Amino acid sequence: MDLTAAPDGGSEPLLALVERPDARPSGSFANLFHVALKTPSRDELALTYRRILDAGGSLAYAIDHWPHSSIYIDDPDGSTVELLVDKPAEAWGVLQEEIDLYYRSPPPPALDLDALAAAAQPAGGAYAPARGATRWSVNHVHFDTAVADYERARDFYVPALGFELNAEHLAWRVLFGRVGSYHHHVAVNAWRKLDRRPDAGLELAGIRRWSLILPDQADVDATASRLRQHGFAVASLDDGAIESSDPAGITVRVGRDA
Repeated sequence: MDLTAAPDGGSEPLLALVERPDARPSGSFANLFHVALKTPSRDELALTYRRILDAGGSLAYAIDHWPHSSIYIDDPDGSTVELLVDKPAEAWGVLQEEIDLYYRSPPPPALDLDALAAAAQPAGGAYAPARGATRWSVNHVHFDTAVADYERARDFYVPALGFELNAEHLAWRVLFGRVGSYHHHVAVNAWRKLDRRPDAGLELAGIRRWSLILPDQADVDATASRLRQHGFAVASLDDGAIESSDPAGITVRVGRDA
């Protein structure tokens, strides 16, 4: 069974769920840490939170980060989905400073969930649609990797794929990469001391692949060249896209914008 998810009703799916009866929980193997979906407004995040509660769901946790407010939910396979809304860019601060503070102090403040729930006011017995824009997007992907693979994973996501390193904590083995001036689009951590994925053939629940869309074919070709220069295998696809896998065995498809 394939299931695509476009939470805002748009035509472009954000997630595709593939049922594999033979899949086993990822357990101690490196896998997806979480995928983050960005809601267009705090109203939309509040509405989504109310829907989760009304469906009998619960949160794993909720954090008021410097650049964004987030709620986190776990799916039945243990994969985490982060739902977030960005704060105004002038309030983001410096991500490296937040990371340094986070890992030597108590965790950042929890999000005020009572206030968030109250922001979704019922109208006519149902919760009103969020005001303003309603486009969701995949905001960032955050991966686990084995401790022994952290440096190699850093090579894969930063110089090879081409993300700019925006923040890193070496003692905790976590990094955040971005494009442009955004806070982060990708993150990798090795703090959970996970094992490398087993050889191909053992199907694990979690992430199978993700897509990175670049402006044009020249960018795709340049990415392929960098990946090969850093020693990563690259497969060329018929449509001009490429695929490569990080040290944890997570595959990225790199293609051009349609």
